Amino acid sequence: MIWLEAGTPENAWFQDVEGSPGVVLRLEGRSAEYLAERVRESSGHATIRTLLREKYGFRDWWVGLLFDTSRSVAVRLIPRAGGSGG
Repeated sequence: MIWLEAGTPENAWFQDVEGSPGVVLRLEGRSAEYLAERVRESSGHATIRTLLREKYGFRDWWVGLLFDTSRSVAVRLIPRAGGSGG
């Protein structure tokens, strides 16, 4: 599963996917279609923060000193049925 974090609910890209949740990811000539789903449960925020901490370690801690991450929003990308997501 692909997870994203919007720093705040006011982030422009997050506002876009709230209004139109269909997204296409393109990488190295390949593309896949997904639905962006806001994770409203508090566990979503905890999950995205844990994933970022595990991936980035000290760098994520440093970002937390510079920016308030308490209002960040977890978004997961779900492969669209019939799409090429995955």
